[in-house]
Amino acid sequence: MVDLPRLLDGLEERKYLEDELNAEIDSRQQELDTIVGQIKRMQEDIEMIPENDASGTRMQKIRDLRIKEVEARALRQFVQEQLSLEKGQMLATLYNKIQVSVCDILARDGWDVILIDDSGLDLPQMAQEAQMLQLILQRRVLCAGDRVDITEDVKTLMNNNFNAPRP
Repeated sequence: MVDLPRLLDGLEERKYLEDELNAEIDSRQQELDTIVGQIKRMQEDIEMIPENDASGTRMQKIRDLRIKEVEARALRQFVQEQLSLEKGQMLATLYNKIQVSVCDILARDGWDVILIDDSGLDLPQMAQEAQMLQLILQRRVLCAGDRVDITEDVKTLMNNNFNAPRP
């Protein structure tokens, strides 16, 4: 058995990849902060122009402000979607490496099959009948003893592989 959440929490590679993603988030947040600053300056400029401005300058600046606000919302949404995709890709990459490592341990130790141990996951207190049935039927393991838990072996193997010198 492998306790996947516990394994993921203990992987040094995951921490490294999350740190890289957080640096990317900070960089993209700076872009958004710049646009927010521009919006604030534009709002201040508009406040300086009298409401009864006959030249049309105030209306043009309001239009420019609305365009900048739309740009900020679009960029924020794009950044959120892109980061979600990158996090998903990170998890897929880690899962593939987990699968390889588990297969290595299976071959090394002579196991016939290794399952994800989901026996510790609690069912929700409130769920409709169909949802609860679906959750129950998705379970792979009802109960597992500690003797068959190889989570620490997988974590050690993967951390050693990640920290090994690269050619």
